[in-house]
Amino acid sequence: MSRNRLCRAEQETIISWDNELDTASIYTYDQRLIHKLERLVKKYPDQFIRKGEEIKHCASFSIPKRCISVR
Repeated sequence: MSRNRLCRAEQETIISWDNELDTASIYTYDQRLIHKLERLVKKYPDQFIRKGEEIKHCASFSIPKRCISVR
């Protein structure tokens, strides 16, 4: 494994929000989730925003909080 590569346990997804804003932040290494969110960014650019890629293979998004569901 290369030095810059994270192991699978370190490749996490973090979803956060506060009670004041109507948006949630998603920080993820999950490529399936990144691709899904990128499709939503293209389809709904006023609601889904890609905030950037801090580290290779990782992305951050801002999405409407109402789209988050815990089951």
